[in-house]
Parts: sequence; C-alpha cells; structure tokens
Amino acid sequence: MRNRTSTGSVLRGGLFYGPGTGFDDDWFSRARAGTLRLPGEGGDYVSLVHIADMAAATVAAISRWPSRQALIVADDHPAPWRDILTYVCAVAGVSPPRPGGRALMPSFRVTNRRARELLSWTPSYPDYRAGMIR
Repeated sequence: MRNRTSTGSVLRGGLFYGPGTGFDDDWFSRARAGTLRLPGEGGDYVSLVHIADMAAATVAAISRWPSRQALIVADDHPAPWRDILTYVCAVAGVSPPRPGGRALMPSFRVTNRRARELLSWTPSYPDYRAGMIR
C-alpha cells in the first residue's frame, strides 16, 4: 500500500454577505418594513465576509496552493450584531432595530491573519460598512 499525503486546502469563510447571498438584502428589506430585530440583546459577535473577498481568497488559494492548510477567510473586524444591524437601519433611514429576535448562531470572532500571510490576500471590504453600500 502506497503512502498518500493530502495536498488540499480548506477555506473557511465567515458569514457570507453581498449580492446573491440574500442576507444583507433581507436585513435591508426587514429594516424598511420595521421588522428587523436584534438577535437577543445584539451583543453576540459575528465575523462576516463579502462574497467578492471570498472569491478573491479562493483564486489566491488556487494560485498559491498552501498545501494541507485550513485558512479562515473573513473581514478584518468582527462586530456585534447590534453594530451591524444598527448600521443597516441607519443606511435604510429608519430607527435602530429593537432587541428580542431569535439568535440563529453562537457568537463567534475569527481572524484572517493566516489567510493574509499565506495567500498574500487582503479583503477589499475590511468590514461590513465598506461592503454594505446602498
């Protein structure tokens, strides 16, 4: 039996947003309708990644192929839901969201440091404010 070594890479993305994902479109739609709510009190963190940045990291990974690596691809600045959804409401021109919505995922903060180093990649959208332009 021959010894086979793995040469694959794994890219783990933050929560995707951007055109076609439905997330930010849904947030803006619900904000305008007055139905957007903070998950719980809004203090849980989330690490986002714009789909264009995920695509760029994927191209970089194919080009550089950092064998046997698992890399996190995310924005530079994890943020609490309160900040993100309050920003959405401000851009939509409506009052900030109220607390009390259902939490759909646990709080999480990740860093993209290794992806930056190994792929020579930098997100074009370093945070949600840059990526959610309406």
